[in-house]
Amino acid sequence: MRIASNWKITFDPAGTPLVLLAVGDEIDSELRCPIKRGLDTVALVDSPIPFLRPTGNSQFAIKLNIYTYTSLDTSARAAMFDSLIAIDALGRKPLRIEISGIPTYYYQFANAYVTDHDPGRDPDGVPAGVVKSYAIVATGLSKVTP
Repeated sequence: MRIASNWKITFDPAGTPLVLLAVGDEIDSELRCPIKRGLDTVALVDSPIPFLRPTGNSQFAIKLNIYTYTSLDTSARAAMFDSLIAIDALGRKPLRIEISGIPTYYYQFANAYVTDHDPGRDPDGVPAGVVKSYAIVATGLSKVTP
């Protein structure tokens, strides 16, 4: 079941902004952002218990599917490849996440990179429908009050 997004995700908000997800876009589930933290096990001299040592920054993984619709089948096909061109040109940039109805703050990742992008036709066979799948890895999460 698809739902209307209450999120806005903007790649490179202070440079050349690219809105990946807008409020009202159709998505297949609520946004999730699991954290992954590196850890190393170190044997201590003369100790039977190993020591756990963090090995770097926290990484956040964002995966989402966004459903869009065009008026023509040919426009949907063109939208798939236009999306590939836009994502291929992106480097590592900040990523802003805004929640609809909360104008007093937003969340921002200092570095984000789109690691996977797969635009395709709507799997439910909706005429002129496109699904854009994204996988994003990000670091440096903060809460920003403008």
